[in-house]
Amino acid sequence: MDLQQILKILAAWPEGLSQSLLRAHGMQSTALAELIGAQLATKKVERIWDGDKEIALTRIQITDKGRRTLER
Repeated sequence: MDLQQILKILAAWPEGLSQSLLRAHGMQSTALAELIGAQLATKKVERIWDGDKEIALTRIQITDKGRRTLER
C-alpha cells in the first residue's frame, strides 16, 4: 500500500485510526513513520481504561498538510 492510499484512508476517519488497526490491515510501520516525519499525519497516544487496566492506544490522524497533498 503506498503513502497516497494510506492518506486517503486516514482522510476518511477524521478522528484517526489506531496504529495497531492500520498495521493489521497491512500498513507498514515504516510507511506510517514516513507520513509522520513528513508532517502529513500525526501520532497521538491516548490512555484508556479496560476495567482496572490502563491501555496506551496510539492513534494516527491526517494533518491539514496531508489533506492538501491529497488535493493535488
